[in-house]
Amino acid sequence: MNPKVINSLIVATIVVVIGGTGYSSYKILQSKPSSPTNTRSSNSAANLSPVALGANANVNTGNANPANTNLAAPATNTSSQADLKNLDLFASATSATASASSSAYTVKLAVPNLKPGQYGTSIVGPSGTIKPGQKLTKTFVVPEASQLTILTGGKSAIVFKSPDGKTIAPNSTQDPNVNYEIDATLGIGAVSYNHPAGGTWSVTIDGSKLTANDDFMVGAQLPPTADQVHLEALSATSDPQYSFLSKPGDTIYVRVFYVHGQTAVSKINWQVRAQTPKKTTISVPIYDDGQHADGAANDGIFVGALTAEGPDGFYEFEGQGTLLSGAIVDIGGTAEVQATNDLLVDGTVLVQPTSPKVGQAATVSATLKSAGTVDNSQVPVELDIDGTKVTSKNVDFHAGQSQKIQFSWTPSATGSHKVQISISPFSEPYASDFKNNTANTNITVQ
Repeated sequence: MNPKVINSLIVATIVVVIGGTGYSSYKILQSKPSSPTNTRSSNSAANLSPVALGANANVNTGNANPANTNLAAPATNTSSQADLKNLDLFASATSATASASSSAYTVKLAVPNLKPGQYGTSIVGPSGTIKPGQKLTKTFVVPEASQLTILTGGKSAIVFKSPDGKTIAPNSTQDPNVNYEIDATLGIGAVSYNHPAGGTWSVTIDGSKLTANDDFMVGAQLPPTADQVHLEALSATSDPQYSFLSKPGDTIYVRVFYVHGQTAVSKINWQVRAQTPKKTTISVPIYDDGQHADGAANDGIFVGALTAEGPDGFYEFEGQGTLLSGAIVDIGGTAEVQATNDLLVDGTVLVQPTSPKVGQAATVSATLKSAGTVDNSQVPVELDIDGTKVTSKNVDFHAGQSQKIQFSWTPSATGSHKVQISISPFSEPYASDFKNNTANTNITVQ
């Protein structure tokens, strides 16, 4: 199922998605069990909740998801229980302190924006695969939300049970708040339930009529007036409201926080991962200790950092924060990396002998340099005499390195001649200076 379709259906809703063939395009990161930990820096791709990376915020409340048991215990909180009443149904929480870092961040980042935005916080519960003939029952915690919606592949039978034991089933529950629709074009069925109660819900998924496996996902949405989760990727000088461009070697800071009533909530344990431009997944340790450009210690503002690497592309971030009940806040964001490209002819063009004779072979040479941050392969470098191309070579440039190039030229006419060596400008995107791609000298041929 197309994620855009899902997002259009889950605005202010609780969602269950069960996909057939159309759902396979919705990216799922499978969870695998691992040993529990209570440090924020011990992250792995295996612990990602099965939700797509994206800009929308999500909260995973599914206790059936292995990822829920692998995250650290919540950190020490300075907020009262009253301040947290809309976050979830509270459970007793153990305390854990943010991991200490060997070095602090000395920069002062832009102030985080704690005001509510236009988007609500999505809640994602259990997810997995239903097999033909299989019957699964999953439980999940729902904060107060404005509507319950179930998206299915149209073939699996779905039954919800509310916290007070009420059963809600498509086509059988007689309730003005329940609506069921099937879209044959999209291949999904949607069950919506207005004003669901907060508490522990269960969903039973019956695959007895399936002929192939289906993926499913349970979710919800808090309105923008409730709580919001934020992930900001920024530089030392950028404004988090706007995107910025980093270069390989630059530091990218990642800031995550959960806001309730314009106050960041500190009793959340965060883990942050990033998919790099090379399509590898890395963990980003984050801190709320007052030493990592995160403001005061234990104020609910968590910050981590990484050094940007090429090639040109994006870092795709996903942050997971575990709430008191085990619900998982999930939020995505991106940061763009664009390499510095600057290939140049460093110095002057040399001709030996300096005054060649007609018919005498001469050597034309120059020093080439890559002043950029990335390698460039098979770049055309050509020799021109009086504006006419004589010959060319393909050259590999390595970031920060210089090399000598040499051509052989046999003059065919006496007099003054302009000898020029040029690096093709079409091989260095986003170059900072094209003027230095060319150097020349004038010689006299006898």
